[in-house]
Amino acid sequence: MILTGTGPVTTFLAVLRLKCSDTPCGYQEQYRSFREHSPTLIQAKQHLLILLTSSTMIKPNPIRNRRKLGKEICLPMSTTQKAATLYQLQQLDLELERLYAEQQALLNLLQGDPALKKLRAEDTTAQQQLQSGLQAQKEAEWALEELNRRLHTQEQRLYSGMVTNAKELHALQQEVQHLQAQQNRQEELTLEMLLATESLQEDARRKAEALRQAEEKWAEENAAGTVRRAQLGAKQQELQARRAQFVASLDGELLKRYEALRRTKQGRAVSKVEQSSCQWCRVILTPSEMQRVRISSELQTCSNCGRILYYDR
Repeated sequence: MILTGTGPVTTFLAVLRLKCSDTPCGYQEQYRSFREHSPTLIQAKQHLLILLTSSTMIKPNPIRNRRKLGKEICLPMSTTQKAATLYQLQQLDLELERLYAEQQALLNLLQGDPALKKLRAEDTTAQQQLQSGLQAQKEAEWALEELNRRLHTQEQRLYSGMVTNAKELHALQQEVQHLQAQQNRQEELTLEMLLATESLQEDARRKAEALRQAEEKWAEENAAGTVRRAQLGAKQQELQARRAQFVASLDGELLKRYEALRRTKQGRAVSKVEQSSCQWCRVILTPSEMQRVRISSELQTCSNCGRILYYDR
């Protein structure tokens, strides 16, 4: 039913009459009372609101009654409300993308200082070299301990008087001398390893201290960036909560359509209509297209860019 040439009060009454046409006589009496006592638009709206929220206007119906604990029954969205909700959701999504981009830029700035990168790399290398040196020192010490143990055993045999055979005694003396020579070389090698490890420890200590001082200086100079990053995180959480509210109010299929358009339309699924033109692609809408955008029961899309059109009345 399309009402033409009627005033706002008459339109309100006609809509209510359509809603009550198939209801019990009590609704018809409310309609007559509404017509008699609502001569102005404001009074008509107030009276209509009372009737719509009155318990007599809601008949118990297990199929249609969707009241949930702690939630109010929401009237279906109009086409304009759907477009407006999608447009507001898009604005939130665009702002969230902007915040994310700024966060990434700050993160790159905080982690991407060339001097700090170089010092971190040098510190990592020094620590790795120190660990390798310590391991080599331990292995040299273990080898020296094994030689000392073997030498001690053979010297005990040599000086215990247990070996009396001249040939065996000579062979034992040769082995003891050989072990003593190995011991001397291993002691020198172990000492070299010890000195090298001490040098690596000192180098690692200097590198770690240089990195610490540079990080402290950088933290002082970039305190504002750290604070801004925290602010962005808080703002992002706030917007995510608001987005969840918008998403909860939308039909699932409509939300899928919106998300699909965002993926294919550079993040802009909805375009506002201003001065009879699509604000995204600037194509001027024909009078018939504008009329459909205003009154159609279905969402309209731009014939050029394919985005959902939103007309703010």
